[in-house]
Amino acid sequence: MAEDNTYRFAVGQKTTIRSSVWRLWTKSNDIFLAVRTNAGQFKISFHGSGVCQIGLTTQFVEEVKEQLAEAGKDRSLDRWRRPVAPDKEKILYCVLFPQFCLRAEPESQENTSAVAWQGVPGEGNMRVFTLTISNGNDADKPREQRPLLQWILPSREILRLYTSIGQPSQNLIYEYEKVAKQINSTSSLELGERKLPEGNNRMALFMTRDDGIKFAIDIPVYLTYNNTTAGG
Repeated sequence: MAEDNTYRFAVGQKTTIRSSVWRLWTKSNDIFLAVRTNAGQFKISFHGSGVCQIGLTTQFVEEVKEQLAEAGKDRSLDRWRRPVAPDKEKILYCVLFPQFCLRAEPESQENTSAVAWQGVPGEGNMRVFTLTISNGNDADKPREQRPLLQWILPSREILRLYTSIGQPSQNLIYEYEKVAKQINSTSSLELGERKLPEGNNRMALFMTRDDGIKFAIDIPVYLTYNNTTAGG
């Protein structure tokens, strides 16, 4: 699928502590967001029709269709409708990178030359990426914060991505620790017919705020397959 716009972003540096590389792209009025290393398994889609979903890709569905059938589930992990673009910007999605989730990664052949690396937040803080949408009426209005990018879609809606520093809530920390504990009690972690490789891996934890805003947390997972699996 040809892409109209593409932007890759991450926190840290390739040679030090870092996050996953996330990719944001558009095709006509549809917007997509995915973890670059896991983009072949799931993506977050914001369609111009208003339908949004976190869904498994067609290729990955083929690998896990028996498990999905047994569980009575389809390829969609979550589905909702995005806000109609108002004159004032509306939050479309957020991706959070807590400082305690950043890790030094082993050397890889991953090409990160086109990645926009953002600074590591201080201890106890997190870097937040906020994706917003609005109609074209606010294109020339002054902004309190300069966006990392601003794309005008064929619909004339304006997509912007911002970054800021915040503090993770106790609930967010609890959810991360709960996932790490679940992985720690698992003898292996498989995605369809393939296991995640041993060692450092990264995953996304999807959540919803009390006000309905959807967001993902970029988290580390350390896996070993000598009968035990450890959470990062």
